[in-house]
Amino acid sequence: MVTGAHTEIVLTRGVGLHTVMGFTIDIGIGTFLDSVAEEISQRTDIFEDKKQISDFIIDYNKRNSRDAIPNGYFDDILK
Repeated sequence: MVTGAHTEIVLTRGVGLHTVMGFTIDIGIGTFLDSVAEEISQRTDIFEDKKQISDFIIDYNKRNSRDAIPNGYFDDILK
């Protein structure tokens, strides 16, 4: 069930056999996705070249060593 106010994910196996898998309290999934899409469309710091991406990866890896992006990860998709 998805409404503007909340989302509830329920696994239904049959009549009367329901398991609540998860739910939100304060924001619906649709509302969340709308806000993410709006945020992305307003971004002004989109990378323009491979050097900017490389610089970002280096900086990101310094701050997030546990979730580091491997060197050369984007080389195949960027020309």
